[in-house]
Amino acid sequence: MRKTSFVMGVALLGALPAAAPAQEPRPGVIFPDDLDRFHAEIVVGRPGNFTFARGPALESGVAGRRATGPGHVVFDREGNMYAACDTFIQVVTRDGTVYLMDANWLRKFDGSTVTTLNAGTGSANGPLATAQFNRWMSQGAGLTFGNDGELYVADRWNMAVRKVDLEKGEVTTYCGAEPGAEWGRPRDGPALEARFHGGGGPYQVLFARKHGFLLAKSADEDTMRIVKDGRMMTFGFTGGNSSRRALEGPIRSLAGGYVTPIGEDAEGNIYVGNNNRIGQIIRKVTKEPAK
Repeated sequence: MRKTSFVMGVALLGALPAAAPAQEPRPGVIFPDDLDRFHAEIVVGRPGNFTFARGPALESGVAGRRATGPGHVVFDREGNMYAACDTFIQVVTRDGTVYLMDANWLRKFDGSTVTTLNAGTGSANGPLATAQFNRWMSQGAGLTFGNDGELYVADRWNMAVRKVDLEKGEVTTYCGAEPGAEWGRPRDGPALEARFHGGGGPYQVLFARKHGFLLAKSADEDTMRIVKDGRMMTFGFTGGNSSRRALEGPIRSLAGGYVTPIGEDAEGNIYVGNNNRIGQIIRKVTKEPAK
């Protein structure tokens, strides 16, 4: 018997779809060596449901459009989860200073002062004051702080995740296509040689601080990418978008359902949102200790 909670909801998990035969991942997929130590379980929502409903966590419906689903979660000191869905504005903080992406402009809110830090639309790396982003029509949580204070930006139409060193005032490409590089087909590999799907690059990122890696979700890809030790790889969920595939268990071949990284709790558990055919649900991804 397992219990889970979402704000005030507590419920028991009912029967889930039987696992369908695993499908082959796309060519060029590389998995991290410890992938099979990660397991997922549903903690919010009911498979196949797309409507908002109050009630016990596993019987509730998460608000949001079918195309986006749950977008971001945060936790209070008691461990209660709060979810932002559909259209929302994400802000991140560091030492009391607030940062947000306003279209392609990175804004800084420090007390009563608002500062625009970059030069607007484009792809330029280099000094932050002249650097450019191209997140046109991007949704989701496109900013995340790393363990060393660097700010990572999901730069969708530059097909890259960019890193902003706020101390040095410098922007570089962290993974994906560097300015002027070919996009090509999606593939894993060394971070600056790997590629996101050309139909729409990364629009949501999460730096999992307890694990020391970055997760990125790209438009038109059903899986997530993990960036670790200089390589971009596939973080499981290769089971496609079918409600017939397993939703819980080892993540390697679970149904993706446009799986998106949306949060990390104090214990280092990672939370992912889902939508489309499998329903708007939130799954918790935990990592087993090494044997």
